[in-house]
Amino acid sequence: MNVRASYLRYQPNFASFNARQIADLQDFAVRTSYDVTDWLTADGTVRRSNDDLRKQLTSEKVLWGPEARLIFHDLPFYRRAVMEMGYRHRDVQASDRTIDRLVRIPYVELTLPVNTTFLTVGYEKRKSVDNLNPGQSTNTDRVYGSLRGIYDWGGWHVNPSLRYEIERQTYRPGQDQFLAARPNDFLNPTDLLFLDHDSNRLATASLYVEAPRWF
Repeated sequence: MNVRASYLRYQPNFASFNARQIADLQDFAVRTSYDVTDWLTADGTVRRSNDDLRKQLTSEKVLWGPEARLIFHDLPFYRRAVMEMGYRHRDVQASDRTIDRLVRIPYVELTLPVNTTFLTVGYEKRKSVDNLNPGQSTNTDRVYGSLRGIYDWGGWHVNPSLRYEIERQTYRPGQDQFLAARPNDFLNPTDLLFLDHDSNRLATASLYVEAPRWF
């Protein structure tokens, strides 16, 4: 079992040029990793960050970021394959109650090496919940795949990389208006049920080439 902890406290010197743009900050994180078996590793992280250490702001923002994951490796059917399943959680709150939201992120990722080529596919579900403005709550499905190679041809090191991902986000834009007008029923209840959708796509390609010493 491995345990690693870190603590950071940042209080900028206000004699510096851009210091007033940076709030005081402290960050604390603890990560634990444990080899359950020869083919399974459990990993967990807890992180907490907060600002306004000198009480100079109107409110203090606090971020909690626990994570947990299981890593399957050295599997009998494919020794080099690695599958990771996990859950990430983000909780942000302000002391004056102007911010109160959280994000739940379960995910799974599979990496399949073939010689010196690595194929990775994954899926992530992000559920964002805004407790103050429900209309800002969203559900996002993210699917991605990547191909990365490490090749050596006559002393030339060539590393191509391709990655493609797509996101589909759903939300209810009329929910805040419906809840605000609910006492007088100014809005039709169907506004609350209406779902809107957004889609994002990202494609990335890169090529790294290192010449041999004689070139």
